[in-house]
Amino acid sequence: MHLLPLSLSALERVLPLTKAYAKQHNADLAIPNCQDSGVGNALVFTRLVEDWARVAGRPVNIITAPLCPSVGCVKGEDPFALWLHNPYVGSILNAEKVDLEGFGVVDMERRSLIQVNHVIENICFAYGLRPRHLRPSLFLSKAEMRWALDQTGHLPRPLICLHPGGTSSSGEGAPWHHTRWQALMTALKNEASFFQVGRSEFGDQDLGLLNPGRTLREAMALIWAADVFIGFDSSPMSIATAFEKPVIALFDMTQKFQAELRYGETHVPSVILRWAYPQNRNIALMDNDDGDAAMAYIIDGVRSYLDQLTYRI
Repeated sequence: MHLLPLSLSALERVLPLTKAYAKQHNADLAIPNCQDSGVGNALVFTRLVEDWARVAGRPVNIITAPLCPSVGCVKGEDPFALWLHNPYVGSILNAEKVDLEGFGVVDMERRSLIQVNHVIENICFAYGLRPRHLRPSLFLSKAEMRWALDQTGHLPRPLICLHPGGTSSSGEGAPWHHTRWQALMTALKNEASFFQVGRSEFGDQDLGLLNPGRTLREAMALIWAADVFIGFDSSPMSIATAFEKPVIALFDMTQKFQAELRYGETHVPSVILRWAYPQNRNIALMDNDDGDAAMAYIIDGVRSYLDQLTYRI
């Protein structure tokens, strides 16, 4: 993490309404709850909180509203699930209880962020920071980790976590909607065990695998317990990256194109730049790829990751 050589006046011109809202309520940072977008749009702000706290030398006091994505939260979900057990968070002021109307500017203004690098870099830039790591910052309790190990303990290691869903996953009839996942598991059945995260009520595909995670926190713990993650560009992919798992991330470019169009045509060309973590194996699924080339690359990537596991002799 580094402080950028930006003047105070220059920083004040970036996210001015968001920063004013935080100051008005005596908070250090105002964090979007990503109303009607994906959980991943909130996940990326966790890096800002950790790095801001490290510069300040103390936990951060934030103001935000309960997580309210378009999909991804179930009834009874903790309203601040992304922030639980985070040592860098001092206090959370619930905007829903103090000034929900004014909080609208925080979600609105995030769309004005500079779009020249990964979204985490763009967020940190707005506060004069270079991120220490290009990944979200998430934390689990000992009980959550033990629960995940208990749920997966009967499966022979290594464990591969699959997520065949997400708001921009392949649609019905596409190779990676269902059939390619089955082919992938068949190809690697003698080398690893599989489970999945994601819920059918969110439109995720049911591959007939172990899938005990009901809440976002449970999904986080299960991903942490895995050895390798394979899934579409989605919040589970970002969670796996946060926990530094070997990740193979699939980008269905047709679906991503349609998803980004709602923000404007100029958003489309930069989608991989903004959302693909460079430490992951990122695969763009194109219309002219029948799935064979991508499948071969994925299998090669999985075997490369498995060969690096310390308990494989």
